[in-house]
Amino acid sequence: MREEKMKKFLSVLAVCAVGSVAVGVGSASAFSLGGYTDGVEFVITGLTLSADTTYAPPDAFVDTVIPGSGETWGIFRVTAVQTGDGSSTPLWVQGQDHEQIYGLVYGLYDWKYAGSSPDVQISQLGGQFDMYISSTPGHAGEYDITQSRTAQDAYPTITDIGTAFLTGSFTPGIVADDYTTTIYQNVTSTTSPANGAGAGYGDLTGGTAFSMFNTDGFTDANGNQRDVHITFNVANSPSDLWDQKITGPIQTNPVPIPSAMLLLGTGLAGLVGLRRKSNT
Repeated sequence: MREEKMKKFLSVLAVCAVGSVAVGVGSASAFSLGGYTDGVEFVITGLTLSADTTYAPPDAFVDTVIPGSGETWGIFRVTAVQTGDGSSTPLWVQGQDHEQIYGLVYGLYDWKYAGSSPDVQISQLGGQFDMYISSTPGHAGEYDITQSRTAQDAYPTITDIGTAFLTGSFTPGIVADDYTTTIYQNVTSTTSPANGAGAGYGDLTGGTAFSMFNTDGFTDANGNQRDVHITFNVANSPSDLWDQKITGPIQTNPVPIPSAMLLLGTGLAGLVGLRRKSNT
């Protein structure tokens, strides 16, 4: 039973790994940082859950995913966007110009474990994330955490906003010479609450802000350029409806092109660092 609980914890943890992204925003979005083009951080809060049987893994992963490992998914919102060192007034805060940014992470599956309780290392594969921005005055900056998904990539009060702001997929490359693992983490249950840390990479695939943040600003362990770099810390969720909460600062990598860091996850609270593309 204890081992099963640890696996569930790890599965949820992996979802949080959606963390760090290297991106670049386009003119199609009304979202603005007031002309600021240096490194920034997105401050994010959210929750994640491990669904044991709701969705089956993609066909390509059927032979590698641990049977019954389920899917890790979660919801989040951005509370502020600030400079990379957090030393100045935020460049954007939720509610500014009636704007709210929400997100959904889904499709992460456990495929390999190492170690044993209380200290376990878990590898996950797959994973996608979608972000939505609303400028409707009626949105008060909260989503309904009591809801359930209506589809794998649909959650009431988030995805029903409309066109996606950013979409992306997690990619292999966090572990050298490993072309399957997209999120890797270490978890311990020796503390109360249990805690852990993890990391991963990803690429942006679309959204109204795609051209603003599509920068290939990170190089993964296999030498591939990625838009997103994920790092995170995790703890137990304060809500009985969700499994985990994530916290932790994420900083931008010093790259010569726009870069960003995005932290999503199981009840996460973290920072996303980005470097915005200059308009020339």
